[in-house]
Amino acid sequence: MKNFKLITLIFIIVLGTFTISCENDDDAVAPAAIVNEFTYDGTTYSLSQGILEYYGDNGNGSYDFDVSVISDGFTIDLVNGEVTGRGDGVYLDLNSDNMADLSDGTYIFDINRDAYVISAAGILIDFDAQSQTGTPITASSGEVILTKSGDEYTVNFDLFTASGAAVTGQYTGTLGRF
Repeated sequence: MKNFKLITLIFIIVLGTFTISCENDDDAVAPAAIVNEFTYDGTTYSLSQGILEYYGDNGNGSYDFDVSVISDGFTIDLVNGEVTGRGDGVYLDLNSDNMADLSDGTYIFDINRDAYVISAAGILIDFDAQSQTGTPITASSGEVILTKSGDEYTVNFDLFTASGAAVTGQYTGTLGRF
């Protein structure tokens, strides 16, 4: 009887150890998915493509770039520098310390066109590129965190309108150049 209890106790310990050691194998946390979208006023809008435009030297060691990230309702013609179609998007007027490209970093709103400054920003809801109609909403504060790896940009933005409404989102992908 003593041997039976000992064997049973050893079996329970071994089984318990095996169960505990295997418990976390399937619980690995997957990396967060890249989500190309922005949210405004409780509604989420998708982003699928982007444009980078260079406007030149600001004369103070900073360089003017405009970034537009837009939904798939638009068609970008890089040869003719045109966007057609209808959809939603985010516009960012950013100033870099690099004349060739946007630099990685955090950009914040300011009235001066210095490096790492957002000069203007806004969103377009249900915007028709041909008739220039839709709902434009201007952002007046916030920040943009930009990183680049090869030809791929990641643009995270937390913006606010004058009334305090939040515009938050992320775009990861290439930016066609006009």
